[in-house]
Amino acid sequence: MAKGQAKIPRSFNQLTRRVVIGILLTGVIASLSTLVPLYFYVEKSTNNLALAYANAQAIAVQQQLEHYSSIAAQFSSRSHIRQQLYQYYLGNITKSQLTHDSQSRLEDASRLIPELIMGYRLDSKLQLISKYPGPADNNELPTDISLSELAGKPIYYVAHTTVDESNTSSETAIYISATSPVYDDEHQAIIGVDILLFNSFAIQGILRNLNQFGPETEFQLVNTRDRVYLKFNPHTQALEHDRLTEPQMLALAGYGDQAFVFHAQSNSDEGLSHYFVPFRDSQWGLIVTTPNQTLAYGLQSGLLWILGGILFSALVGAYLIRQWLQPIIRVQIERTMQLKDSNNKLVLANTVFEKTHEAIVITDAKLTIIRANSAVARLFDTDVAHLKSKSLLNFVDHEKVTTAMREDVTRHIRQHESWQGEVWYVRPTGSKFPALQTISPVRNSEGIATQLIHIFNDISSEKTAQKRIETLAMTDALTHLPNRFAIEHLLKEAIEKATADHTHDFAVLFIDLDKFKPVNDTYGHAVGDALLQAIGPRVKEALRANDVIGRLGGDEFVVIINQIKHRDDAGAIADKLLIALQKPFRIGEITVQVGASIGIAFYPGNGLTATALLSAADNAMYVAKQNGRQRYQIAPKE
Repeated sequence: MAKGQAKIPRSFNQLTRRVVIGILLTGVIASLSTLVPLYFYVEKSTNNLALAYANAQAIAVQQQLEHYSSIAAQFSSRSHIRQQLYQYYLGNITKSQLTHDSQSRLEDASRLIPELIMGYRLDSKLQLISKYPGPADNNELPTDISLSELAGKPIYYVAHTTVDESNTSSETAIYISATSPVYDDEHQAIIGVDILLFNSFAIQGILRNLNQFGPETEFQLVNTRDRVYLKFNPHTQALEHDRLTEPQMLALAGYGDQAFVFHAQSNSDEGLSHYFVPFRDSQWGLIVTTPNQTLAYGLQSGLLWILGGILFSALVGAYLIRQWLQPIIRVQIERTMQLKDSNNKLVLANTVFEKTHEAIVITDAKLTIIRANSAVARLFDTDVAHLKSKSLLNFVDHEKVTTAMREDVTRHIRQHESWQGEVWYVRPTGSKFPALQTISPVRNSEGIATQLIHIFNDISSEKTAQKRIETLAMTDALTHLPNRFAIEHLLKEAIEKATADHTHDFAVLFIDLDKFKPVNDTYGHAVGDALLQAIGPRVKEALRANDVIGRLGGDEFVVIINQIKHRDDAGAIADKLLIALQKPFRIGEITVQVGASIGIAFYPGNGLTATALLSAADNAMYVAKQNGRQRYQIAPKE
């Protein structure tokens, strides 16, 4: 031992060993208590986010399929050709007469649907009555389609494989079929079936353009009843089909109609995540399969590295303590290191707070803003200094955030650890935006929330996308008027309102253009389409501001006259419409003239449902046509 060097007592060595062991145990326990919950939290959050993406894609696909079903329903509900099919069903006309009377109308309607490849009308015995092509390119459409098999399936698919002349390669095309039964006047007996065949480009576009997972993701449209699936190949950008295996069927059956996620290994030992979202009221669902490349799986290796680093640092520190440092100096160094570590953590926490892209606000229990990061300033389009010491309620949209809602949030925070929901805010400039807000309380030793941490995520783009999808689903593609689905929805709302206030009834006007087919035959469908687009503005000039016009399909339109007091008022409006529609239309260099026949039905005298009112107005319109056209007819009271 060197001269002047103090001998370290044995008790100190024992204390040192205990400190070293304590340091090691504390590091391991602290690391595990921090990293393990973080690992499961990130994994759960990743799965929830991916399942939300899968659900959004499933909604978009289902809305497209429902759009096809809606188009098929419009074909099956077209009044004139349905009446012809009904007469054939009763034996009053022959098959050739039915085909002759229906073919042109079906072909005219089919030309308005860009995605339609082919349409088939069957009788009640599933025998082919009419076959009409659509405007979509059908390539080599299969000739051996089993129409009787498709007749019992509202939404299904047809696969057709073509082989090149050298017999060395083949290509499979997938078509989407939509089936709708045609009912008799009492809506009791099925008198026929319409089957429409669409190309699958729209479905492929949805899966391709809404893909938030990555280029290696596969999508499968699964039919659990028929045990088949359509797979979207991300490399070929095409749909492929196959049958579900027994293990796949067992997995789907185990979860029923609930969305779920599970992880599995592929044949190449690559981890895969599967997200299944069933379609509502349907045998179809969407499975999204993507490789496991998330932060949760990266934490597995990161956890070992951090634990190893902690153990290595602790061992080195123990060696230095035992060899060179005196007890008092060691204590001072430990204090210095602790202060430095705490300062680094504070600097790191402040950096995360200021640099994160998420908007974070810290308020007291009364919602007075204590601190806000720069992301909040960008979100609210103002300076941070403008926010400090002000109440967060000053920026809330009070039209949508009611007092009852604020009380519910306060009650929830008192009972739970956090609250999350949609809140609308108003920027100082006056613009409004929705935010997905998470509120977490900071409690004192008595469990009372003294501060609140608010995290904001702007969801304006998601709300805009959702609104656009809803608008497209409710709008006629040609005239941009409300379509049949929207009209039925508006009628249901009008019925509910009339039932609630017991004071205001309304009228439904069913308009069918006269002499429209000669316009198409003489000048072509482009002029016919332009004429249909001009009907809406012409009719709106004769209506009140709160009345609505929509297009059922073809040359059939519906007007809803809201809050009508006298039946004669509807007749006066019908006269205005007849005069307006008889005036010439200028289409480019061409002047055309048509007319209209109008049927009028009243709520509640002619029906208590949207279907009944439309049917009554439709029948009255046909009476007007039979009486000479260019007139209106009021439906008799039931």
